[in-house]
Amino acid sequence: MNAIVRLGHRLGHRLLSRALLLLCLGLPAPALASPLPLPAVMLAPPLEGKVNVNTASSEQLELLPGIGPTTAARILELVKKRPLTHPSQLMRVKGIGKKTYDRIREFVAVEGETTLRIASPTSDAA
Repeated sequence: MNAIVRLGHRLGHRLLSRALLLLCLGLPAPALASPLPLPAVMLAPPLEGKVNVNTASSEQLELLPGIGPTTAARILELVKKRPLTHPSQLMRVKGIGKKTYDRIREFVAVEGETTLRIASPTSDAA
């Protein structure tokens, strides 16, 4: 058993050597059993349409990827003071940087009606 542990250390795999030791002792190896969590972006539902940030409700803003209740409230505070004239002005809101803006840009408008909704699955049965 020590040879297995030494082999793991020699290869530079401490996690592997610990897991092998636990398995040799008949214990579960939790580090190898738990999968890595998926990023929130991969779990977001597909969207279609646009949200007018100047007239949207908090619930409508929260449909945007990466926008939660706190950031939605900050957006509402900003547009209450002065309506936005360009979607990029959202980056003035704390919590919306370039990465978040790039994710929501295609769903954001500053005029027109809000049509943003979760996309319905299309059937390709032909």
